[in-house]
Amino acid sequence: MNRTVSSTLIAGVASLLLTAVSLHAETLVRGPFQQEPEVGRRVLHWVADVTAEETVRITRTDGSTRSIPAGSAPVRAVELPRTGGALWRYEILDAGGDVLASGTYRDLPAPGEPVRIAVIGDSGTGGAALPNLVQVMLGENPDLMIHTGDVVYGGAGADVCDPVFFRPLQPLIANVPFYTTMGNHEAAVNNGQAYLDAFDLPHNNPASTERYYSTDAGPVHLTCLDSSSSSLAEGSPQLVWAERDLAGTTQPWSVVFFHHPPVSSCQAELYWRFVLVPLFEEYDVRLVLNGHEHWYERTFPLTFFNRDTDSGITYITQGSGYDSPMDWCTLEPYSAFASSAHSVTMLDVTAGRIHVRTLDESSALIDETVLENPDAPPARRGATPGSRRRAVHPWGRSTSRRTSP
Repeated sequence: MNRTVSSTLIAGVASLLLTAVSLHAETLVRGPFQQEPEVGRRVLHWVADVTAEETVRITRTDGSTRSIPAGSAPVRAVELPRTGGALWRYEILDAGGDVLASGTYRDLPAPGEPVRIAVIGDSGTGGAALPNLVQVMLGENPDLMIHTGDVVYGGAGADVCDPVFFRPLQPLIANVPFYTTMGNHEAAVNNGQAYLDAFDLPHNNPASTERYYSTDAGPVHLTCLDSSSSSLAEGSPQLVWAERDLAGTTQPWSVVFFHHPPVSSCQAELYWRFVLVPLFEEYDVRLVLNGHEHWYERTFPLTFFNRDTDSGITYITQGSGYDSPMDWCTLEPYSAFASSAHSVTMLDVTAGRIHVRTLDESSALIDETVLENPDAPPARRGATPGSRRRAVHPWGRSTSRRTSP
């Protein structure tokens, strides 16, 4: 064979091989997933396996497009433009214009508009039921998802976080934002630092930490507390912030979520009961979401542990994402329903009510209730912390006596 021809052929083949590698080498090793670290600010995250230029292409409802440079660093975060309530499509493109991933997004509902929230918890083992639960949530078309903690067993490092959280939940979190609270399993490794590194959560507190925070969606104010790695003792920065946060909201509903349940039939955390329940009752919280216990339980609406359908708090433990739910707990008199089936809970929230539905992994309804909101807004909305005298609570929280840890 002629040496020149041979050299040309070799160079051509080499060029084709390099082109093929460049076309197929780039993949996403995490994501995309959506988070909203500030109200109205949606951020799309993903991690690529190579350093290369990428672009996010937005397609609006009318078919027009907009391209946003995503840079070339392996870890990407791109703020998505607001949609005005419409459903828009995004595509992540490599340097050659090929689509690496795609999804849809829309703004979270504005104040007063209805919102649908999916709730899951203790899925950190990535059990066999998790893909089914993800499909159930997808079928419900939620506006956002809340995870009640123990997102990952083993600290939330990439080696465990990707296979048990980001990959199985990918169909959902590529299309809706999610909020998480730290569980004891994340906190057990380096005080939860890998968890904090993995997510992009709000940090609207004086400590500027993502361990506890709040946000709004539709007619609901969501307050996330950290019962796993931050103090909740009286006078602690977190508890002082929580009181100001709950006192300051003007939303019709206040919903609080954190990992350890203060009221449940299994392993209720009595210290959180003594410190937090009186606070929640004072500031008109109507729904508390927890995990930790590997089943689903819902209490009757309670005030001072008495049934109170007018203004009581309903406590829901949603930890049934675990691969082996509990089935040995004896129900307390304040418990309205419990189940050891794998499940997710859906909250349909309007200004006047919260419709609670819990679905098993086949989408069958296993529990349902409706929480009503009085027509008149509570007098405490927008109150200054400490401006109202607390009723003396049977467990000791009052303006004159505080419970010590």
